[in-house]
Amino acid sequence: MKFPANTNEKFKLKYSNLFLAFATFIAVYLPAYAALAKQNFEIFESEKYEKVKTTKKLEFGKESKRFIVELESPASKLHTGNLITLSSNDYTQHLEQQQQHFASSLAKTYAGFTLERSFRTLFNGVVIEGANATLEQIASLPGVKAVYPEVMYHSTMDASNNIINSEAMWNAVSGIENAGKDIRVAVIDTGISPTNPMFADDNFQAPVTNMPTDDYCSTVNANFCNNKLIIARWYTLHFLSAIKSI
Repeated sequence: MKFPANTNEKFKLKYSNLFLAFATFIAVYLPAYAALAKQNFEIFESEKYEKVKTTKKLEFGKESKRFIVELESPASKLHTGNLITLSSNDYTQHLEQQQQHFASSLAKTYAGFTLERSFRTLFNGVVIEGANATLEQIASLPGVKAVYPEVMYHSTMDASNNIINSEAMWNAVSGIENAGKDIRVAVIDTGISPTNPMFADDNFQAPVTNMPTDDYCSTVNANFCNNKLIIARWYTLHFLSAIKSI
């Protein structure tokens, strides 16, 4: 490490030692941190919450199941108890140790489970997958606050009419055939495709009065609209030039 000729010797010694310590840290710990980074499943983006696809089956021929395990200590952004005296880094380490202790207990008691993800920021817990223990057995392990099984839900929109009391509204407008008549619905979106089946205009009739003449369908592409999708506008300065360049 080179210094200007007039540099103080104590300064040289101090920063040479600092540089040496930093270089040693990089050489010794960086490979270890790189290895750990591959196992770090802390999630900060919603898209990463997507379910990991798997078709594997574990021993005994049992189908693999996935559980979300919540541990006792609050997440790092929510803790307010005695551990509040810990620094942010210390508390994060506390959560890591708690999760490691759970993983160790799980491996010793019910072999065959894998730890897929860990959470610490807003939720202190892990996602595990395996087939050798029930929800109740996992919940009985030390440090476990709750266990949530992964469940696939399917929407049942056929039941929504009762929830929103649609029939009463249909009666108020003299029948379902009049529901929504003459009502225009405006939607702000990042983009649409008029070929989507949701925009099919069967049994629809576009209005002829109070229609704009300056929207996208009127000025650029009349085929973009139909009897259901009656108006389209854009609010990006370069949208028109981008369309013309395609």
